[in-house]
Amino acid sequence: MAFILLSSAKHDAPNTRSFNEFKTTEDLAKALVNHFEEYLLTRERCETGITTDDNSLEYKSDQLYKFLDDFFGELCCLARQEDDPNLWIPYPKDWVKENCIYIYLRGQHERALKEAAAQARPPLGDGGLAVHTNLAIAPAKSIDNIINRGSLGMDIDGVHG
Repeated sequence: MAFILLSSAKHDAPNTRSFNEFKTTEDLAKALVNHFEEYLLTRERCETGITTDDNSLEYKSDQLYKFLDDFFGELCCLARQEDDPNLWIPYPKDWVKENCIYIYLRGQHERALKEAAAQARPPLGDGGLAVHTNLAIAPAKSIDNIINRGSLGMDIDGVHG
């Protein structure tokens, strides 16, 4: 897909609808993952009162999907097709979760495995993976993802997950 328009709004405030443009599904997924990570950092700072310079987070993909369900009342997109720029196809929240984010997390997982192999780390015992910004790997039950932070420009204060 050559171009994607994302429409999103909070559950509790439909008047917060915003539109964002992305060049690829990976860019879309990265923005949503970054938004979730900002939410986690904000929540952690509020709960602990501690601000650290540690750039690592650890979470399961299920937590990310739950956040997308709980935070966004609306999350859908229109994707312009590369072979026909006049054709736009609508996709619902489930498509965004299943296709964009899953593919993005899988890519993070594969990059971490390559990095681990390059560093000659031993394989994981249970096949799980936790990916950190410093690419340290630890066992987990599902794909865990850590990436650089970004923003969709939405207010994430007051969201409880």
